[in-house]
Amino acid sequence: MQQLAYQYAAKGACLALVARREWSLWQVADRAFELGVPNVIILPGDVTDPNDYNRFVQATIDHYGQWRPRKA
Repeated sequence: MQQLAYQYAAKGACLALVARREWSLWQVADRAFELGVPNVIILPGDVTDPNDYNRFVQATIDHYGQWRPRKA
């Protein structure tokens, strides 16, 4: 998954990074900034936990704004 984050970072995408180990998220975020990402949020937690999952989604929407589907 790190490589996917780096590919998006190199294209200038904003990222919401989620994992259980916060220190590893900071490592990925640091590399993403080197590759040109304009904005990264770090969300430590467990994606298999429904409460954490809902928190990740809400935190991302709060940070980046309302979700809008892409137009084809």
